[in-house]
Amino acid sequence: MSDQEEEYPNDMEERLNELEAAVHDAKTAAIAARNLAVGWSTECDSMLTRIGALERALAKAGIVVSD
Repeated sequence: MSDQEEEYPNDMEERLNELEAAVHDAKTAAIAARNLAVGWSTECDSMLTRIGALERALAKAGIVVSD
């Protein structure tokens, strides 16, 4: 087995870990943004719409966003 073949699984695991961290960050950001925007006036309607779109996109990917 070549060195490149031996390194491949480690590279894949590193990439998976980075993806999982990014998903966690997206979920955390969605929760924080929703909690912040809910307390504001109607000026935040567009923000809430965008947050909802992010939450739906995450849900389509099988990622549940809950606070």
